[in-house]
Amino acid sequence: MARIKGSKNDADDTGVADEVDVDEAVNGPIDKIDTTAGTVTVLAQIVKINAGTSFSKDIQPADITGLKTGGVIHVSGMTDSSGAIVATRIEKGSASSPLQVVGTVAGLNAGSHTFMINALTVDYSSANLTGFASGAPSNGDVVEAQGTSFDATTQTLTATHVQREMTDQEEAGDDRDMEREGLITRFASATDFDVADKPVTTTSSTEYRNGTAADLALNVKVEVEGMLNSSNVLVASVVAFEHNGDIELQGPAANLSASAGTLSVLGVQVTVVTSSTRFEDDGSSSMAMFNLSNVTAGDTVRVHGFESPAGSGKVTATRLERLPPSPTVIVKGPFMAGTSPDFTMLGITIDGSAATIDDGH
Repeated sequence: MARIKGSKNDADDTGVADEVDVDEAVNGPIDKIDTTAGTVTVLAQIVKINAGTSFSKDIQPADITGLKTGGVIHVSGMTDSSGAIVATRIEKGSASSPLQVVGTVAGLNAGSHTFMINALTVDYSSANLTGFASGAPSNGDVVEAQGTSFDATTQTLTATHVQREMTDQEEAGDDRDMEREGLITRFASATDFDVADKPVTTTSSTEYRNGTAADLALNVKVEVEGMLNSSNVLVASVVAFEHNGDIELQGPAANLSASAGTLSVLGVQVTVVTSSTRFEDDGSSSMAMFNLSNVTAGDTVRVHGFESPAGSGKVTATRLERLPPSPTVIVKGPFMAGTSPDFTMLGITIDGSAATIDDGH
C-alpha cells in the first residue's frame, strides 16, 4: 500500500509528490506454501501470487517455487474480497526483520487487549499505540501492527507498536478530492461497490479507461479518481481498470521512444502507460526512480502486459523490469498453430523442433 501526498495538475493529469509512505501488507516468515493454489501463508495471512506479482532479484526462480517455508518475506499488495492479500511485490527479508501486518481490526477484546486481523490474533497489551482518538483500537480501524514475537501455534503476534492508518476523510482533506487503488471487495452494482473495503459510486458522467462499466466485478483491480460526498462515498469521475498482464516478454529493448511511451521487445511493440505501468530496476544500477527514459537500447528488459487491441500483436505493459544482461529470451502469450513443429505467439515464429514440451501442470 502506497500513500502519496502532493499536488495535482488537472490540465495534464500529472502530479508532484511531497510525501510517499509505503506500507508493506505483511512481513514475516512463511508458514505454508501451496503451489497448486498459488498461495503462501505469512503471519496467518493468505498471500495470493499471480501474474501481476514481481519478486526481488535474490528470489530465484522469480515465482512461488523460489520461496521456502521459514523464509522471511516482505509482501506488498492489495486485499481481495476474501481478506487475502493479492501480492504485487515480494522481497526477501532476514531473520532480524521486524514482523508487520496491515489490516482491519475485528474481534476486539479490550479486556485482554487483543484483536484479530483475519486469522491472526494481535496482542497489544505491551504495545505503543499511536493515532487512536480514544487511545486504543476499535473494530473497523485499519492499523499497522509491528512486533518481534509470533507464536505459530496460537497464531498470535505480540505487538510492540500499533498505529492507526488515516481514514479517507483525513487523506482527502478539505477539498475532498482523492484517488483509491485496489481490488473491488464488494460488488452490488456498477453504482454500488467497494474498493479496498471503502464505498464507491459512479454516475452517468464517470469516465472509464481500459474497460467499461460492464467490466466492474468482484476482485477486479481498479484505480478510482473522484470526490468524497457528504456520506463519505467516493463519487468516481474516472475508473481505470488495471490488468494483471498474462503476456510476458524478455529480451533486449529496441526502438525506444520515451516521449511516445513505446519500445519493442523481440519485435513486439510495447506501450507503457505512465499512470498504470509499474517500473522496476533490477539491473546493476538499481535506480529507485526508474522509468522508460532510463532504458537504453540493448538493455535486457522483462515486460508483463496484455494484448491491446485484442489480436493486434501489440502489448500494453502493466510492468516493465530492467534486468542484468542476459542472453535468455522469454515469450509467453496466446498460441497460434503453424507448420509443425513451428508455431507463433504475438507474431513471433517459434521453432519447436528441439523444445521440451511442458503442459504447465
